Amino acid sequence: MRLRHLRYFAAIAEAGTMTRAAENLRMAQPALSRQMHELERELGVMLLDRHPRGVAPTIAGEMLARSATQLIADIGAALDRAEAAATGRRGRVTVAMPRVALVRGIADALASALRDQHPEIALIVREVDPVQAWEQVASGEVDVGFGAYPAKQPSVHTEPLWEETITRAVIPASHLLAGRARITADELGGLPLIVAPRGIPLRIFDTAIAQLNAVGLRSPLLTVDTGFGGAWLMVAAGRGWFIGSETLAQIPPEGTAIVAVDGLHVPIVGAVGWRKTERRPVVRTVIEMAIDFARGVPNSLVSAEPALPPAASRTVRRREPGSMPIALELRHLHALLEVAAAQSLGRAAERLGLTQPALSRQIKELERSAGFTLLVRSPRGVALTAGGTALASECPALLGAIERLKRDATRARRGMEGRCVIGAVTTLAATELLGNVLTQCAVKHPHIEVVVEEIPTPKQFTALRQGKIDVGLVHTTPPGDGPEQFRREQVRADRIDGALLSPTHPLATRDEITAAELANVPFLFMERAFNPPFYDLVMSSLRAIGLKPLVEATYDGLPTVWSIAGQGRGWCLGFRSQFKKPPSGTVAVRITGFDVPWGLDVMWRKEERSSVVRAVVEAFRAK
Repeated sequence: MRLRHLRYFAAIAEAGTMTRAAENLRMAQPALSRQMHELERELGVMLLDRHPRGVAPTIAGEMLARSATQLIADIGAALDRAEAAATGRRGRVTVAMPRVALVRGIADALASALRDQHPEIALIVREVDPVQAWEQVASGEVDVGFGAYPAKQPSVHTEPLWEETITRAVIPASHLLAGRARITADELGGLPLIVAPRGIPLRIFDTAIAQLNAVGLRSPLLTVDTGFGGAWLMVAAGRGWFIGSETLAQIPPEGTAIVAVDGLHVPIVGAVGWRKTERRPVVRTVIEMAIDFARGVPNSLVSAEPALPPAASRTVRRREPGSMPIALELRHLHALLEVAAAQSLGRAAERLGLTQPALSRQIKELERSAGFTLLVRSPRGVALTAGGTALASECPALLGAIERLKRDATRARRGMEGRCVIGAVTTLAATELLGNVLTQCAVKHPHIEVVVEEIPTPKQFTALRQGKIDVGLVHTTPPGDGPEQFRREQVRADRIDGALLSPTHPLATRDEITAAELANVPFLFMERAFNPPFYDLVMSSLRAIGLKPLVEATYDGLPTVWSIAGQGRGWCLGFRSQFKKPPSGTVAVRITGFDVPWGLDVMWRKEERSSVVRAVVEAFRAK
């Protein structure tokens, strides 16, 4: 199957006639007809009913048109995301910042600028000590760091941003000097000066100690293997004092006070750093924003032309956003995926059964179609660019969707004239309704094969979106819950106003029970993450009658909670339909004042064009 066949067929389905589709595609109608015959021969199924007034999709054709249209949109979206990664507009960047940088506001400034300019870039900020920042950049734990200039690590490049000045003492908040604006080193007496090489480089401590000795320092030195955080905790505990900058004085660590020290003036250059091998455009984007911010701060040291990671490769827009390039074919996606796995054109060509020049041509064709570079070639092999990595990560899902499309389109070859998969919840009311619908379909639509799969309500949204089911029979959910691309209609009301208990439970003999009587009985319910809107609706309704349910464990699936309730280990929600026939091993009892709107809905895609699916939906409506 070729992507161009799918594009042609989707155009025919949208245009309604072969003539109009050929005009839209700017090709001759006979050529378009030949392409469709090729596709039908390959799949072994008729896709179009041809008649004097034109063509109409068969049932298999309707299925293929829907899937092909979605696939083309998915490919266009994947290319958009890869292009954004190639140009530094999309991706994930982890940044290491000491508290001084955070106090200056650079993290907030970066987050705000990214939200406004590049919302597809995810910024993760870690608070670290200045020394740790460069270590984590060098090790690859983070992408960008902020710390003292220069970095000791030879693999890290640093650019100056601003000047910090150490002029302060961080002392215990309970110290007698804590209320003073300025102090002398001599006044600190015998309070130890904490030296923390993991927090501040030793060369800075050496300079500070030399200055303090010159003005009468009497404090003994207490060297500890800790960073800023540990040193500040020791200060707050009264174990000693620490040196700090003017910026840090804006937000003293909890339990400490910060005062100026006469004779202490140690300049520090704050810098931004990254690995010298960094090539991702998204990292450059964040670094550029950090440098732009630093240009506007007091004591800025940003140079006129700071060094930066290499700029993104030039992109050439060859398609409209969201569109699939005309020349793109499946072989291009397979080629990129193999090159990504092998990291070598030679090995990838061998796996694909191609010569290396042939594979190189396919990659270049894909680069021309996409409009950006996918590979960086070197004597040691090839490496994917940011755009290539992003597109390669999309390939398995796209290729998998194509395989599913082939399977769906060829069902007719096995004698199916129509097939509809229903996802359904497992309650008595749902079972009775399904029985009626299946009977009606068997009488009115004997050509339709109806398949039923048990799927909980929250999971049906994804199954319907992915085409795994055609119709959903779901529990009614709160207003606003569920994707907008689906239609829903309630086909049976079934309010929630009771509890299911074991027949041996003391409350099981009652016709009605109160909230207070359930307060100490374990409530068998789902986790909130399973269906947040329904969870919140039930919990708020229970609170409204004065019941704070006792939840000792959570469970997924109605059959599970019914079974546990039947064993006498708690109570679960009961539907009104279950008062006549509760689940096996349980008894239904009404709860005073408790009444949640509920029922069963039929759900299908808004743009559904399949006559098979429409027939099944009508069968639900008739019941």
